[in-house]
Amino acid sequence: MKGLQFLKYLKLDFSECENITDQGLRDFGRDLQRISSIQCLDLKFYSCDKITDQGLQDFGEDLKKLGSLSEIHISFGYCWRITDEGLKHLGESLKGVQSIHMDFGDCRRITDQGVTNLVKHLNSLQSISLDFSQCNLITEESQKYLGEYLKSLNSLQLIDFNFRGNKNINQ
Repeated sequence: MKGLQFLKYLKLDFSECENITDQGLRDFGRDLQRISSIQCLDLKFYSCDKITDQGLQDFGEDLKKLGSLSEIHISFGYCWRITDEGLKHLGESLKGVQSIHMDFGDCRRITDQGVTNLVKHLNSLQSISLDFSQCNLITEESQKYLGEYLKSLNSLQLIDFNFRGNKNINQ
């Protein structure tokens, strides 16, 4: 990514690239560090089902080093190997980000603990959009937690949650 050191917005779609692994995600994260001016990332890893929690942990470590990052749109929908632990690492890496739009639709191993792990460190949010559709291990407890947690964020302007198709949510 030489020559891109002044780039502010980066959008890449790796959806359905079945050969993307944790190592590929790690290498991409390391390359991102060369773009010190990046403010917004829009990344799609939809159905890259070789990505695991380890990949999210390593990628998160690289995201922490992007001091200008204020907005992230990222899709890990159908990445079936991602669990609560991966969301924890991702959440910890995005502490200063103001706008988060994330898709974990049909990530079948994510539970209420994963939702908590993801958002509990996000103290600077102005906008949050989370898609946990078809994540059937998530229950109404996540809705309650998100409602209580978000009350503490004074500058929040947008909230969008999708729990469509979750069999354990009745309301």
